[in-house]
Amino acid sequence: MRSITHRFVLAMLAVAVIAAACGDDDGDPQAQSEAQAEAEDLLENLQEGLEEGESPEDLVEDAEAAAEDFLEGMGASEGSGVMEIHGETIEFATELCFSAQGDFSAAGAGTAADGTPVWVSVDYTEDSREELAEFLDEQMLDTLYGDADPVITQSIAVDFGREDLFGTAADDQPSFGADSTLTVAEGVSVEISVDGQSASGSGLAADYHTVVGDFDDTFEFSFEVSCG
Repeated sequence: MRSITHRFVLAMLAVAVIAAACGDDDGDPQAQSEAQAEAEDLLENLQEGLEEGESPEDLVEDAEAAAEDFLEGMGASEGSGVMEIHGETIEFATELCFSAQGDFSAAGAGTAADGTPVWVSVDYTEDSREELAEFLDEQMLDTLYGDADPVITQSIAVDFGREDLFGTAADDQPSFGADSTLTVAEGVSVEISVDGQSASGSGLAADYHTVVGDFDDTFEFSFEVSCG
């Protein structure tokens, strides 16, 4: 299961990416300003809550809910895609899908052959260290990305038993993941190519719930997804 820190970072970066997607090629200053203010407020609330002894899990759930509301309010488009992994071909309809300035993000629900709900997400971002410093302090940047600049993040997640944007896979169901910067299982890899409003990719994912293999086992995947 993903850590609280990882989940919070995903919520913050989602807000930052959607701001860029809402403007023209040069970005919409008002949209970006709104996104930055939203992310700063969420981060401040998390830090204050932790200092006051509030439950980290509750704080992250609040941050995720606020980020989801913000994303939906900014009008990310719907799309569709197909993910092939561990012998499953999963067609999914995205609830959120956007592409701008080289960044791409898509997330939505599909169904496995046995009827189990499956949540699929695909993300590709390229950010300068200066941009990320608006949301993360230097220590967090070093922990997550070392000295990389720009920071290119590529990730997929295929969570069986999950039905919504900030939910989690059921403990007894596979939770496949591949992340270029937050990988904790050896051999995991992901390569994503963005072409306008579409993206495709492949690689090796781990099952973080170790339902279909040990933690260091990897599983081939490939996907295609388009916005709009």
